[in-house]
Amino acid sequence: MSKFKEFIIAPEIGISEPAINAAEIFAKQIAGKVHYDPMSAVQLRKFFGEIKKLSAKGKAKHAISESSSDSENKTAQDAARWATISSDFYMLKAHLAYANGRDRKKKDGHMINKTHLGTFYTEIYPLINREVVNDIRTFKKFVQLMEAIVAYHKVHYDEPTAA
Repeated sequence: MSKFKEFIIAPEIGISEPAINAAEIFAKQIAGKVHYDPMSAVQLRKFFGEIKKLSAKGKAKHAISESSSDSENKTAQDAARWATISSDFYMLKAHLAYANGRDRKKKDGHMINKTHLGTFYTEIYPLINREVVNDIRTFKKFVQLMEAIVAYHKVHYDEPTAA
């Protein structure tokens, strides 16, 4: 089970400070060189880019009027937004599995990851399911979590230099 599940399914709106702190620790782990090579910024940004496209797709198709105070209308619009992107969101699971498979190599008769993409896969893959992310509120929290991971990865990742 992912250490981030409880942060996403928690009832509060938006991501919590403990979730941000956990994201920093995780980002430092996947950016480090302990046990595996670091997960590259390109690998992380590619996955995050797909998430941001989904977020924009949901917003564009169902723009919510800022002046609207009708909570029923907002709830209906949120449900419509989620319906627009949910199947594409769950396809991220396949995209992440594919990226993880490409990152693996055979060593001593076993398949192992070359980078911390395997670590990322282990934590993020379980979050991409209906038990965890099942509406716009939980999707937004997932996006915020990923934003924090990307930001902290940037802080802790040393770009390889050309030889």
